[in-house]
Amino acid sequence: MKDMAVFAGLTLVRCCPQFPKQGGGNPKTLPFGVAIALSSWVVLAEPGVSRTFRSLPPSNAAAEVETRLAQTQQPTLEFGDRGSGVFDLQQRLIELGYLKEQPTGVFGILTQDAVLNFQNDNGLLVDGVVGDTTWDVLLRLSSFVPSPVGVFPRDIWPYGDTLVLRPGDRGEFVRTLQAALNEIGIGRVVRTGGIDEDGVYGSQTEDAVAVFQQIYNIDAPIPGEVDTTTATYLQRILEGSLDLVGRPGAYSLAQGDSGFLVWELQRVLSETPQEFAPTLTYYSGPLNGQFDFATERAVRQFQRDNRLLQTGVANQETLEVLFENHNYVVVVPLSRNRSLADSLDDVREAIADLDWFYNFNIRELTLFDDSRGPYVQVGQYRVRSDAQARVDDLRDEGLSDARVVYFRNPFDRRRMSRAEFEARYGS
Repeated sequence: MKDMAVFAGLTLVRCCPQFPKQGGGNPKTLPFGVAIALSSWVVLAEPGVSRTFRSLPPSNAAAEVETRLAQTQQPTLEFGDRGSGVFDLQQRLIELGYLKEQPTGVFGILTQDAVLNFQNDNGLLVDGVVGDTTWDVLLRLSSFVPSPVGVFPRDIWPYGDTLVLRPGDRGEFVRTLQAALNEIGIGRVVRTGGIDEDGVYGSQTEDAVAVFQQIYNIDAPIPGEVDTTTATYLQRILEGSLDLVGRPGAYSLAQGDSGFLVWELQRVLSETPQEFAPTLTYYSGPLNGQFDFATERAVRQFQRDNRLLQTGVANQETLEVLFENHNYVVVVPLSRNRSLADSLDDVREAIADLDWFYNFNIRELTLFDDSRGPYVQVGQYRVRSDAQARVDDLRDEGLSDARVVYFRNPFDRRRMSRAEFEARYGS
């Protein structure tokens, strides 16, 4: 275990050789002030990508350096990506004031929020994806700061055979731990806005580590303390060798999406009075589970009235405001003795019969897993009697295990993919 890379054994540049990935950006014209100052050949180390610039005579330096820099490829980046390209993106967002946390090299929810705000402010397509157009504007407004060094270098991260970090510890290595937990979405489960990145391993950090261990099924000797196994899991996430699990309960809906989650969005929008016209609701169209133009218009109007970013995309922040006080959740437990497909098909048939909603696939149902075991959510209500009425209808359709569960914050729950369910409980 002494030679194991824990949280920093491989720099993000060395361990994430996927950039530029398929579909990456076209050659860009980048700011070239830094390159002009180079007096010899300089290579920015990155697997498979050699960026080389040569010193030039003063007469043609600007033109030739600009031409060489125009050949540099910028990767298309989105949620879940990791590596030096993300690190560079985060540095620029910090420089422009859109990201306050230190760069981590992980494109998590904080970076996604920063990108969405940047795109909105600059009249770009607000989709959270950093492609050609977003890079063009970002590179024009920010400085070129090459960063071939990983965000968690070995010399600042203590690791060993047993315990790595515990409550009461202080320092930069604690701050990097806090930044990583915030970026991958764990910090917001503990505290709205994320845990404090103050370099102090206090109760917030302890709770966040415990949540991280629970979500990734880490059998830690003492929950909330970072042992070697916990640090190794976090390092694998940062490297890209372990899939990043989004924030518990997190999802967003946009035009073109379909399924039961869209149906629920339409239902709640149709039940929510408009802020400045309380006799009207935000959505008056059919509940068809199709995120169409009418649904997007309703979302935009709701975002405007609630002083949210008007993207027309029902992102996490929008959904949390819309579903505020919808604490009564209708759930159907999933039996571990039946196949997942059969269990979900029963739920789909019951919903189809009740709501005349036939055109959705069982893969569009949302799975959760907590101390109650695995279950699927089939409704979220403000009033308990409404939730109970839904339960009674579902039971009449054969879902005898349907029940109402009260959640103080329904969004602070662990969503589970079908693959995760099958890996844990079998198919």
